[in-house]
Amino acid sequence: MDTSVAQHDAAAVAAAVARLPRMPDGTLLPPPAIKLVLFDMDQTILRCHTRGCYRGNVADLCPKVSMDFVHLVPGLLDAGYHVGIVTFSDALMALSTDDPTVSVKAGEPLVHELLELTFAKHAEAAMPVLEAQARAKHLVSRIHVAAAFPQLQNQQVAFANKPMPRSKQWHIEKIKAKLFSFGVSVANQDILLFDDTVPNVRQAEQMRVHAFVVDKSTAFTADIWNSAMAVVASRLLSSS
Repeated sequence: MDTSVAQHDAAAVAAAVARLPRMPDGTLLPPPAIKLVLFDMDQTILRCHTRGCYRGNVADLCPKVSMDFVHLVPGLLDAGYHVGIVTFSDALMALSTDDPTVSVKAGEPLVHELLELTFAKHAEAAMPVLEAQARAKHLVSRIHVAAAFPQLQNQQVAFANKPMPRSKQWHIEKIKAKLFSFGVSVANQDILLFDDTVPNVRQAEQMRVHAFVVDKSTAFTADIWNSAMAVVASRLLSSS
């Protein structure tokens, strides 16, 4: 358990969690101080690892997307939080295939297609297919994506003088910069990150991001989310 939770008694933490905002169905939302929620892709929102690119029909990946993620994201966006995907999947990986007959997706194109297909499929149970597809497209247009593989990008001229860190630091800063261009200022302590790779989480914590390790065997779950909300609520209790 996070030390910020351990140093408070259970009643105090429970009271802090009880004060958190909620979605209409009761799902916990972050404290208002949080502005941006970020997720890794492989083994975080996906219950598998694409190794950075996917060969074949992206629709085949949709059943492996965490349904708890699919449920949570629209609620976060509707409540005014910003959402992003930070992944080492890189569009340059799709250029390295030696078989031109095989469809290969990577980086932002892979993330966008995967999310649009998944959210559309989820919505089809409640509305006509074309309406579901339109809603999914609009929803995904509001999700920010930073997709780059440091080892690959550092071979490019753009990173010759300042290599990309082998962490999610560059990805976080890219999304912060994009939001700033829209007039939204986000500090590192205003961010949540969910990632299955411990070094990425530790590096983000050093940046003062609220970062949480996702179990590779389950990917993102409601239990991980609820545990994170308790930690963040307790941290804010400590600083109050």
